Amino acid sequence: MKNGLALVLGLVGLSIPGFASAGQTQPKFASPDELTYKNFPGVPECLAVGVVSGDPASGPSTVLLKFAPKCDTAMHWHSANEQLVIVKGNGTMQVEGEAARPVVAGGYVMQPSKHPHRFICDASNGCLIYAVSDAKFDMHYVDDSGKEISLDEAQKRANKM
Repeated sequence: MKNGLALVLGLVGLSIPGFASAGQTQPKFASPDELTYKNFPGVPECLAVGVVSGDPASGPSTVLLKFAPKCDTAMHWHSANEQLVIVKGNGTMQVEGEAARPVVAGGYVMQPSKHPHRFICDASNGCLIYAVSDAKFDMHYVDDSGKEISLDEAQKRANKM
């Protein structure tokens, strides 16, 4: 499984300009258990981020997203194009203008820049998702009309749904 996942991540990374860190000359291996997970500003508390490569605060990166059970990101968009590989768990992905879709371990999702979407982790033991971004990682929350709102307001709206 580890080698297959490394191959998938390598192939995903090949499609993103600037994927490898500047000057990177050696392979890198990362295990979910070896990463340090932190809560990022502007990200729901139920979502912790482990940096695999790059710097999500300033540019392209690969991170492992660790979702608590029932974690709901609320409708949001990113400045970067985002490629997701679901490693563990199952959830529901809602993309603006489309019906909600189930996503499962082994699945892949591509979110274009500034395309509103929402993820809910349905697994009782949480979800792990690799996210590869081609620019700085950020989250911009939106209401039903597409107007930007705060994280607090987005979470209140998500809890009512």
